[in-house]
Amino acid sequence: SMISHEASDSLHIIETNRACILFKEQKYVQALDRFRKVQQILGTRPHVSYNMAVCHYKACENIYKK
Repeated sequence: SMISHEASDSLHIIETNRACILFKEQKYVQALDRFRKVQQILGTRPHVSYNMAVCHYKACENIYKK
């Protein structure tokens, strides 16, 4: 149906926005979980993979800084 298709179209946008907010709040592991949801919706996309990689990098950077 048209409604469920539109809902799935907007869902990845909502999840991406949530992920970006979490990233900006330096909540990298939570942001990574959101980007994983985006990947589940869209499939593998370069920009999503890149964002996930940056989350991994930042999360590990925080661990090793301590």
